[in-house]
Amino acid sequence: MAVSGCPQMNRTLAALVLATPLLLAGCSSHQAEPERVYSRTEIKSFAVDLLGKSSMSRENYAKYRRALSEPSRGSGI
Repeated sequence: MAVSGCPQMNRTLAALVLATPLLLAGCSSHQAEPERVYSRTEIKSFAVDLLGKSSMSRENYAKYRRALSEPSRGSGI
């Protein structure tokens, strides 16, 4: 059965018909596995690495590195 009407409408309808399954397939795909929780030691190590790669002054670098190397005092909440 031929669809009558303007060719632009036929292209739009065809694109919609082809795009709908792709959209539905994307919505039904499996969710990513949850990321693992990083330990305080890993977080501090990552922060120290980033500090080493930054272009901040030596005084600020030393201050932040000292703060990161101190033991945690808890969240204070």
